[in-house]
Amino acid sequence: MSKNYEADPQYEKRAGLALEIVENAQREKRELTQQEIAGVLHASAGTMFHQRMVNAVNGENRGEVLSVVADMAKAAHVDTVTARDLAVDPETRALNERAGRLAGAAGRENRGGDEMEWRALLPNRTELRALKESDDSDGGFTVPTGVSGRYISLLRQRSVVLRAPGINIIPLSSNVLRLPQLVSSTGVAGPTAEAAVIPEGDTEWTGPELRAYGYKTLHRASNEILADSALELRSILADTMTRDIASRIDLDSFGATTGRITGFTATGNHTKVALAAGATTVAWDDVVGAVADIEANGGTATAVFANGGMAKALRLERENGTTGAYLQGPPTGDPARTAQGLPIFASNNVPARSVIVGDMSRVFFGIRSTKLAISEDVYFDTDEVGFRLVHRAAGLIVAESESVIWIQAAAS
Repeated sequence: MSKNYEADPQYEKRAGLALEIVENAQREKRELTQQEIAGVLHASAGTMFHQRMVNAVNGENRGEVLSVVADMAKAAHVDTVTARDLAVDPETRALNERAGRLAGAAGRENRGGDEMEWRALLPNRTELRALKESDDSDGGFTVPTGVSGRYISLLRQRSVVLRAPGINIIPLSSNVLRLPQLVSSTGVAGPTAEAAVIPEGDTEWTGPELRAYGYKTLHRASNEILADSALELRSILADTMTRDIASRIDLDSFGATTGRITGFTATGNHTKVALAAGATTVAWDDVVGAVADIEANGGTATAVFANGGMAKALRLERENGTTGAYLQGPPTGDPARTAQGLPIFASNNVPARSVIVGDMSRVFFGIRSTKLAISEDVYFDTDEVGFRLVHRAAGLIVAESESVIWIQAAAS
């Protein structure tokens, strides 16, 4: 017959042992070893929790193993922060079940100064509590290095510019991006006789400096929602914040406004083709011509960016006016997403009436840092957690203006 923990003081000791095993695995961010699983299983033997533990172990249900350990500790009155979290935090339990692992951040791990890594881009309640042991000098608790890297990867997925094939993403060690830019070159290389003077060429360079600007967004969520919604809400928040910043980075990357990152339409970053009056849409002839111009200057076009209206006009363009086949290929096929074999990125962040064709291998974009700050205090009176995401970007530099062709249709 199974016994209640309260009937035998030895059960309290065994419950504490099971909890210690779980805590050790959490601190080391790993799953339980076979020996540890056997230890947890043995700790439950002869108790009302034993059959649940056997079923959880045999079914490899990691979340249920955590639940059983939590219930064991609760019944034995082993009152620790971890036991309470495992028992009452549905977010932690759901995360462990879905991730199929017994890893929950319980503190900082001292490996070359790296902080803990999270399973998701926003911390759960247990991870957020552990963050309180970290530095709070900048008004919030900062993300681990690995999580920061995942935010940059997510930013690239959400940004039209940053996911373009061939673009060079430069991590900055300071708040200024400096890259040499070739302005002009003279001199002709050719056959030279033996012992003859080699013709000397001349190159002119500039060293544009781009300063990093902070792109920031702030969101809040109630503690109750964060606890009850588990992984989905945190993923939605992380995706929403990154999407908002990516959209603004795209807007500025196609612009030329001072006080922001430098974009494609800034002086020196493009060659402009302004269509004649009456040509109110960009046609395939214009795009093909831009690809040919880039190739003629030794480049290779890798991407086409089109304003929403121009992307629509290109995709609707047909042979023989309005009755023939679509020039871009069947609407149901892959050609509807490509031009000259190049991916088309449609975005209303591209200037009106514009299509930009670029050799992205000649485009350099600087990213300084990513920081997520979390505060349980700023919205204390409403029981909410605040999340602030900051990406610092230094804009883009085009090595030669001929590598990017900006085609703009006439207004009328």
